[in-house]
Amino acid sequence: MHLDQPVQREILLVQEQFWKALKTRDASLLATILAPTFVGRSPGEPDQTREEFITILTAFPISISEIAGEAIEVHVFGEVAVLTGVQVAQLHLPEGRVRSSRVMLSNVFRQEDLSWRMVLSHSFEIVQDL
Repeated sequence: MHLDQPVQREILLVQEQFWKALKTRDASLLATILAPTFVGRSPGEPDQTREEFITILTAFPISISEIAGEAIEVHVFGEVAVLTGVQVAQLHLPEGRVRSSRVMLSNVFRQEDLSWRMVLSHSFEIVQDL
């Protein structure tokens, strides 16, 4: 990724805000990041609207102690940008166990009113600790 390019930096900042909102279960921050027409997709699951996605992310009984990205790339196509990579997190399960999560991401952002909002997230967990 060419972080010296302003749009790529902006997209990465929005993604980092998404991770912050996910870690803190901040529904209002998620609502500012996700466009009203947002769609969440995961293989084998029904598509989720913005409201369904926010509810799922803020209601799950797992806490996140660390979350970051690996091999993150941002490609810009005019008013659309695509972020791909792997989201890596440390999850604390309700019974006290800790496990790592590696999720393959393809997040699509669209420029709206001079800011970037996520319009689509396609994710798939690629590694699970047992």
